[in-house]
Amino acid sequence: MEKKIVCGLECRYCKIFQGQYELGKIDNPIIRTEKYIALASLGSFIKGWTLVIPKEHIYCMKDKYNDLEFISLSNEIIKRIKNAYSKDCILFEHGANHEGSLTACGTNHAHIHIVPYDKSLLSEMFHYQKEWIECKAKDISGIVGDNEYWFYSEDINNMDNIKGYLHIIEKPESQFFRKLLAKKENCFEKYDYKTNWFMEIAEETHDMLKD
Repeated sequence: MEKKIVCGLECRYCKIFQGQYELGKIDNPIIRTEKYIALASLGSFIKGWTLVIPKEHIYCMKDKYNDLEFISLSNEIIKRIKNAYSKDCILFEHGANHEGSLTACGTNHAHIHIVPYDKSLLSEMFHYQKEWIECKAKDISGIVGDNEYWFYSEDINNMDNIKGYLHIIEKPESQFFRKLLAKKENCFEKYDYKTNWFMEIAEETHDMLKD
């Protein structure tokens, strides 16, 4: 039997799709389409950090990487980021599979992170001796099945047929890529978006990328 996903009443992203902007400017989408929005990321210690979020209340993006509407919106965000910050982007996802998953970092609604960043996280990823599978984003669903996963890609110019590194999670960990980024940027003590909102940076990102 297919598991039915029920949206929790407190889902911030679902409220945003309904027009409820509880955090003001940063809840106001930078771009909105019928099925997706792009938002400045809460807890962004790097300028330009953006999320792409589906309207559908699901836990991961594994079945969305082939969606033309998702690709089109993501490409538009990448173009705006490159124009505003003159950098290529990294992309990552913490792919959860159930309500309350530690992998989801406290956000029970699928999203990807797109960050203007001209460094690589590969050495930090490989340092932890986890198994990483090189694959195309469109193949994630067939590889992971019902498992949770992390996905990372770098030097992104557009979302068409992107490749990256996939880890099928055996031991869940919260905010894995946030920790790697914060450590590389020498601000590890502020990686947690739940206690460090960086609201001014998020608002600046919104202003830079909004039409």
